[in-house]
Amino acid sequence: MLLPQPPPTLPIWAKALYYLVETAIVTYTAAHYSYASEIPHVGASQTDVTAGSWRMWRVHWSNLQSQDTADDQYTSFEIMNLTDGKLDGTWNSNDNGAVYAYIDAFIASLAPNCANYLQADRVDSYIRGFNPYSESKPFVITGPPEASFDMNHVGGMNAACNPSGCSSCTELTPSRPHWGRFYTPTLGNNSYSSTGRLGTPFVNALANAAHTLYEGLMANQFFPVVATTMSGGSPGVSGKPTRVLQTVTGVRVDDVGDIIRRRRFKNAQVRVSLPVAAVQQPA
Repeated sequence: MLLPQPPPTLPIWAKALYYLVETAIVTYTAAHYSYASEIPHVGASQTDVTAGSWRMWRVHWSNLQSQDTADDQYTSFEIMNLTDGKLDGTWNSNDNGAVYAYIDAFIASLAPNCANYLQADRVDSYIRGFNPYSESKPFVITGPPEASFDMNHVGGMNAACNPSGCSSCTELTPSRPHWGRFYTPTLGNNSYSSTGRLGTPFVNALANAAHTLYEGLMANQFFPVVATTMSGGSPGVSGKPTRVLQTVTGVRVDDVGDIIRRRRFKNAQVRVSLPVAAVQQPA
């Protein structure tokens, strides 16, 4: 089955990438995908141990009001290096420096909308890759960061909301059931409207900043991707394991806030426990 045409708004180099790693759903009832090209597992090449790998860039937000690192937060991006139309697992200092500069600029634009007890102080790059299909876990163990860069961006707003509250940016891909997303840190009070929704100025700012980040990366042959490990099944039909990267073809932000439950504070500072009168149950 032929692959669908790429979106007309994509530039020529992005259309070429679209055909390289696109995953297009063929039919829900058949519960399988047609692949333009699957990504080889790490270790498949005897001459290049990084072949088939990409990078996860993870921004660390330190909680300035907590001594417990469990209260820190993260914002992550999956990025592929493309060289001559092929996935390039080798990253040099110039590659890392270029990607860092774009992410640093994005975080600088995001921080004024975030809680002022958070500071983006570091971004780390981790090697990411697929395991062979014989492995039950789809991803290889990342190991320590391959590269790290310092940051210094402190949130600019008071925040009275629970730290679990945030926003997300949806990463559109050719296969809607497998869209990706990244999450902001806890937002400041003024990022919300009086109705509890995210304010329109913030929604516009995040969407435009994410668009600038991704367009800048792609113009320099670094492509945000969504790793897909399971094809979408239909009701009553199981999906099938996959090992494929999907290109991000657009970003979307709306005014509905999001939540990351694991960001709740680890320890309570105030706890009230009161006894209640016990009632003896009948025998």
